[in-house]
Amino acid sequence: MTRPLTLSDEGGWTIIAARPSPMPKRGPVLALLLPAFFCLVLIANGAAKVGVIIWLVISALIFAWLSYVNHRKRHGKLGPFAVKHDALRLPDGTVVPSDRVHRLGVRNTETQHVIFYGGGAIQQLGQAGAAMTRQRMEKISNAVVAEHDGTLSYLAGGLTPELAHAVLQEVTRRLDGFA
Repeated sequence: MTRPLTLSDEGGWTIIAARPSPMPKRGPVLALLLPAFFCLVLIANGAAKVGVIIWLVISALIFAWLSYVNHRKRHGKLGPFAVKHDALRLPDGTVVPSDRVHRLGVRNTETQHVIFYGGGAIQQLGQAGAAMTRQRMEKISNAVVAEHDGTLSYLAGGLTPELAHAVLQEVTRRLDGFA
């Protein structure tokens, strides 16, 4: 099993690699159960079984594709980053001197969403499901960020609060002006 946080030394740099937390499992199962239930209702009402099965298979393929896209958005752009006493090397390879790093922190990327309430029962059920998913996602949507030169850079993402704070502590221990 891979450790969630690995540190290694390379030419005076400490390479920090934080493994993103796995996605919650309950949401995908529930998302597939709804189309399956709908298919059963259609079959019970006399719909053509082949058409319903094709619809279910297409729904599953679309769901798998969307899961892959979401996974790539969440994990695709960040890789290991590095730190030494006088500089920070971002995941894209950009080196930022420590005197240009204004602030380091942990940010939850999921809590920036707005929830709208109202409408019919189906809409309210959808909103309730979205709120439950959002609560599960908040637990694994923490990112370690660095503010420098008037910009915000993500160092590691998809982390639990504990792992995000461990990564932040490793960075602040090593970077001048933050210990």
